[in-house]
Amino acid sequence: MPEGRALILETTQIRAAIQRPLVRDPQAGEQIIANLVATVSGTPLT
Repeated sequence: MPEGRALILETTQIRAAIQRPLVRDPQAGEQIIANLVATVSGTPLT
């Protein structure tokens, strides 16, 4: 990752992963980040 950062292209799936916790049950920041990483990597959360 250049300069210690990652750039993510916003897609419908990425947008949904971020917005989902805002309209459903509240989630901690760590859970939101885990969902985002799982969505980006294509790995479903268990």
